[in-house]
Amino acid sequence: MENRQWMYTRKVPGGEGLTDEFMDGVKEFIIFATCQYKYKRDSQIRCPCLYCENKRFLDPQTIELHLHRQGFRERYWNWTAHGEAAWTDNEQQDSVEQLPEQTTHLGAYGHMTRDQRIVHNYARNGFVLSSHEARSSVETQADDDILSFLGGQVTHSLDEIFFDTVRDATQPLYDGCETHSQLSFVARLLGIKSNSDMSKEVFNNMVTTFREVLPPNNNVPNDYYHHMQIVSKLGFPVVKIDACKNGCMLYWKDDEIKMSCKFCNEPRYKERHRRLDKQKQRVAQSILWYLPITPRLQRLYASNVTAQEMTWHHTHETIDGVMSHPSDAEAWKHFDMTYPCFSSELRNIRLGLFIDDSASYGQFEKANSCWPDVGEKTYDVASYGFFIMRAALMWTVNDLPGYEMLSGWNTGGVLGCPICMENSRAFVLPHSKKTTYFDCHRAFLPRGHQYRKDKKSFIRGRVERVAPPPRLSGEETYNRVQNFSTAMQDPFGKPHDYGKGHKWMKKSIFWELPYWKTNLLRHNLDVMYIEKNVFENVFNTVMDVEGKTKDTFNGRKDVGAVCDRGDIAVPEDSLGPKPKAVYNLNMVQKRMILDWLVCLGFPDGCASNFRRFIDFEELKLRDMESHDCHIFMQRIIPVAFREMLPSFVWGPLTELSLLFKTICSSTLEINKLGELEKNVAVILCNMEKVFPPAFFDLMEHLIVHLPYEAIIGGPVQFRWTYPFKRFLHQLIKKTVKSKAQVEGSICQAYIPQEINIFAQHYFKPQVSCRVKRIRRDDALEAFSIFNYPGQSQGRPKSRWLSDDEFHAAHLYVLLNCPEVQEYHELFVNYLKGSNHTTEEIDLGIEMHFVKWFKLFVQNAENKITDPLLHSLALGPSRKATTWPGYFINGFNFCTVEHGVGRRTMNSGVFVRGSESDESSTGCYGLLQNIVQLEYCGDEAKKVVVLFECSWVETTDGMKVHPLYNIVDINRKELCKDEPFILAQEAIQVYYCSYPSIPRDKTDWKAVCDTKPRRVRKLNSGDGFDIYDDDDAAYQIESMLQTPAISISKQVPQLFDPQGINLAVGLGEMLEAVPEGQSEEENNEDGSTSHDDDDDQGDNDSES
Repeated sequence: MENRQWMYTRKVPGGEGLTDEFMDGVKEFIIFATCQYKYKRDSQIRCPCLYCENKRFLDPQTIELHLHRQGFRERYWNWTAHGEAAWTDNEQQDSVEQLPEQTTHLGAYGHMTRDQRIVHNYARNGFVLSSHEARSSVETQADDDILSFLGGQVTHSLDEIFFDTVRDATQPLYDGCETHSQLSFVARLLGIKSNSDMSKEVFNNMVTTFREVLPPNNNVPNDYYHHMQIVSKLGFPVVKIDACKNGCMLYWKDDEIKMSCKFCNEPRYKERHRRLDKQKQRVAQSILWYLPITPRLQRLYASNVTAQEMTWHHTHETIDGVMSHPSDAEAWKHFDMTYPCFSSELRNIRLGLFIDDSASYGQFEKANSCWPDVGEKTYDVASYGFFIMRAALMWTVNDLPGYEMLSGWNTGGVLGCPICMENSRAFVLPHSKKTTYFDCHRAFLPRGHQYRKDKKSFIRGRVERVAPPPRLSGEETYNRVQNFSTAMQDPFGKPHDYGKGHKWMKKSIFWELPYWKTNLLRHNLDVMYIEKNVFENVFNTVMDVEGKTKDTFNGRKDVGAVCDRGDIAVPEDSLGPKPKAVYNLNMVQKRMILDWLVCLGFPDGCASNFRRFIDFEELKLRDMESHDCHIFMQRIIPVAFREMLPSFVWGPLTELSLLFKTICSSTLEINKLGELEKNVAVILCNMEKVFPPAFFDLMEHLIVHLPYEAIIGGPVQFRWTYPFKRFLHQLIKKTVKSKAQVEGSICQAYIPQEINIFAQHYFKPQVSCRVKRIRRDDALEAFSIFNYPGQSQGRPKSRWLSDDEFHAAHLYVLLNCPEVQEYHELFVNYLKGSNHTTEEIDLGIEMHFVKWFKLFVQNAENKITDPLLHSLALGPSRKATTWPGYFINGFNFCTVEHGVGRRTMNSGVFVRGSESDESSTGCYGLLQNIVQLEYCGDEAKKVVVLFECSWVETTDGMKVHPLYNIVDINRKELCKDEPFILAQEAIQVYYCSYPSIPRDKTDWKAVCDTKPRRVRKLNSGDGFDIYDDDDAAYQIESMLQTPAISISKQVPQLFDPQGINLAVGLGEMLEAVPEGQSEEENNEDGSTSHDDDDDQGDNDSES
């Protein structure tokens, strides 16, 4: 190897100009690099100058000029980015002048501090192998480098920035400090700033106080800027790219030197007016903040905490026919079968793309595929080796405006459905001029279904004979758009025949991906966005909210023009009022619904306070967020309208509610989804028989496609926008400080959160952070009865148990302890041998098992030596501790007495029935007392927490709806037999009264289930991990039994004879759209219009 000292002796010492040695060396470098064809791209090679740093491909002449002006990037002795093999240590010593030796003694990984582990885990991906240089070093050599680092001797071949980070990880905060290094202290403070939404000013004041309090010459950085300088060495890259202010293009790569937009000719920089401005750096009109994804994906493999979970999709246990993750669904499996070279590496990553509709989309730069041709060499700390990490885009996740932007299909007008496309049967209503999908769903029914021949309940006189619209494959879709231009090629144009036979606005840039056309599901319909809009249409129509209802005066004219419903139709020449329909509530019922919502109580953390959404003046709900609509749609609608609406109206609404509840389950069963796919068309047809045509806009129509996408894509929690919008809501609404520069402010707030998330895995368990991870394995007791940790709440009290209470509690503990089951079976067999009946055996267990078990355990002949069994046999102390509240399994329970006067309801308890008894539906009750029993032993005391409940009579006190499985309980029918259960057995429910006028309904309450909050369990082999999951949306754990769907041959009578609806104002009657002018014609720019004022905007942000 030749000596390359000439690379950094560019200028003549003491004079001007370049050395001859440097200029000759540059020519030799150009000749060498241009001969490495594998590292070239279109006759261009990477520029290694100090400015480009091997990140840009340029022609050789420009690179030579850059090197003459800027010189080589630092420490680029080994030309690995240009095809040269990695040097050995001996070769490096011969070619490069010896650098100052930098050593550190870290020892083995297990003995490292948490700060040294941060550096070690990131070293492999962040420093040893630079993703921008694409080094070709062999794995063994890189492994030797790290092994030498772990052994205590760090070679000089690592980057200097790495040594700086090692120094920060080992440098104490001040002399004699053993609890924190400089790096750990900085990470903790930035975590506190992130979690508390602290401003820079407050942060700097806090840092100043720390510097004053700590001993002199401490290593606390001066301010926020210097804190960020410390952690920036861990690798959180942010790139700022100039952009056109109209979003047409980025000044990036080949366009980096342009001074104006190549599409709209807008100047790149802001105009400078004053003379002083000309001396300052030029300011771009718009700046894109780019956070590179590759190093962030590599960081997932650089941490021992997250690396093992990156292959969970392959290692988790699966059940045939059950989907708990997209990897269990057809789209994922089809991708694996189509591209076995990609799926054979389990650590390859599949991505989903989300774009917020409130952001400015701009136009996409041409996509450079990171698969299958190239990849990033990445170190996996879980397997102690390198692999080539590749990533593939599985699908996009967006609400409808984002769907339109990313797919290229305009979702407005009669061809708005992106699935049915030109086969849509939608049409424009003659009077309201609204696009409707009324009577478009009978085509999805099976051949011969009775609704297909119904000429009265749907469009007048129509018999449905057509088949459902075909769903195009990726290949078929690509064949249609392959000749269209992309947004970059023609940002303001539209393809030929737009609006006539298709609604393609452009060719999506994603078609450039080589695998995009084979993906089964490319763009997901957002279930929560659809659910929100459907709920608002349902509620506002039933409540007849002026300006929001779909049952308008012109809509009633459309009823007469389209349907055979003369009883509620309005004649074309009429000025009103419109007849009252049975699906509209009267004034008394509306107020009763709102008053009921005021008194409605949910468990802690399960729903918002609905009081703040109620407008009593206009009798409506306003400013509801997506999750609030999600809760109302799935939990409240079946209860709220049960006594208010006729059964033929309440039934379809309940079926719709159960449809969303079932399809939003966290685990899905394929056979039930198949039944749901068949039933969804019937549900929509039942609604079409009741509600007017104007009710059925695109949102109601898209419901018919949701079951199919669930079968293909898997559970919805991986395919809806809720978690992303929740995150953006928290980030933007709570952390953005500069309203004038929102994008930059978002990134400045997000980077400390990234640091906090990355470093929190190395914090001690008691340190508070956004995501708490608690490990339970070695600390478990020998007996499972003592292994259920919970958190008591409130002030404890002591009480003495009566004889009956003591016996009942002690017996229940024994019968539910797995370690006692063999003795219980022995006792039962003894009773069976005496020819006792089943009733006598049960009575014998209740009366004598406790005493028999004590004598059996204490009998020396039985040789029972386990001290815990002896403790159980002796029984608990008569003196018990009671609590008003208890948190366990993610539920926050409190007693009935403690909940009096509170707005929340946390005393509802449900216990599942016996697995051996299929007819058992479980028991519902109310929590009366929380009792902690203490068992004495040879070592520390053992405790068991019991819930003392009053239970609902299962015969006279409980009713189950025959079709929809809605459970009602009578709170007056309570019993106190067998009051105790183990705390860990309790599942929380809450009971809702019905907003009803009849007195006989006041004692009956509907049972509503809930979901554990703030906790999610994931099996991990030797124990289980508990994750903070407080932001997760409400979902039931498994799918409900597919409810029976009502099918009626009768035509419902929709006129309400109780009176005329006088709530319609004259202004609405006179707001008719002029004849011949459609909704699409009003929309000159071709953008989407769904006639939902708050579908897009602030109301779509998450709570």
